[in-house]
Amino acid sequence: LSKLLLGSPITIIDVRRTDEVAAHNFEQYKGDHRLLYVLSSLDDTSLLTEEMLSSNKINKNEPLVVFCRSGKRAAVAVDVLEKLGCTKVFNGLGLTDMIAAVEPIKPLIFRQLFESESCTYTYLLACSETKEAILIDPVDLKVDRDLGLVKDLGLTLKLMLNTHCHADHITGTWLLKKALGEDGAKSMISDVSGAASDMKFTHGDVIKFGTRSIECRATPGHTAGCTSFVLDDNSMVFTGDTMLIRGCGRTDFQGGSAADLYDSVHREIFSLPDDCAVYPAHDYKGFNVSYVGEEKRLNPRLTKSKEDFVDLMGNLNLSYPKKIDVAVPANMRCGAAEDNSN
Repeated sequence: LSKLLLGSPITIIDVRRTDEVAAHNFEQYKGDHRLLYVLSSLDDTSLLTEEMLSSNKINKNEPLVVFCRSGKRAAVAVDVLEKLGCTKVFNGLGLTDMIAAVEPIKPLIFRQLFESESCTYTYLLACSETKEAILIDPVDLKVDRDLGLVKDLGLTLKLMLNTHCHADHITGTWLLKKALGEDGAKSMISDVSGAASDMKFTHGDVIKFGTRSIECRATPGHTAGCTSFVLDDNSMVFTGDTMLIRGCGRTDFQGGSAADLYDSVHREIFSLPDDCAVYPAHDYKGFNVSYVGEEKRLNPRLTKSKEDFVDLMGNLNLSYPKKIDVAVPANMRCGAAEDNSN
């Protein structure tokens, strides 16, 4: 793919939906290539026709690259175009794959950090070239640790992201903001969460830090506002409480839905490459990483049928998290103390 996109001008066909194109356009990356928009879906490829090829003066014997958001629609489009007689059609997979092909990826600085009281993982990701960094799911009890690590590694913390409004610990974003000052890192959470933050992200957004980026994928179910973050090269996914290692988050409060969680995982996480590393927000059994392929085979909950999964989740009878009455209100304020929510 890189050889094609870094070579002579070719035709690229974007088959994403209008809202996906609006959220992040490939125009800035296309260079001298011709970029066409032929919006389609897995069930509707009616715009991929002989007339479309003719009107756009597409030579059936020249290379074509087709991409979407994850590669599924692109695969269908490739099949249609080949049946129309195109001889050199390539699946460019998703947007992040296309970007990675035209922008050589710089090594990632990555640290997985643990807070033992709530068994929460915090993740530090940074661009090795620019030293710009993001922090995923910081915890208030570990702010000094996080600040010290950022300083030791010579990084500039730009953004602090929460995968959702947590119920078992208080986010460290407000304390980090206080320590870094007004011009320091900004907090972010899903626009669906209803929680306060400096900035909001929504499904399909791409968040950059230096030359690296993550894609936001809405994965509701544990809470209505849950989001998973996929690294630009599809090598890592940060799943929050949506999917844990050999498990998943509960679905019985904060707008949770077992049916939504099941659909979210199968649509947004299990569609990733099998060798994509899974990094959850919690682990209670001593694991720190899994892989999409492993969870598709071995996750005892998410390998069930949807009906059996919903039945299981509806009968767990779990006690509420110990800190829920303190943590949720605080996290709705972005971790701020009750008398100082600014």
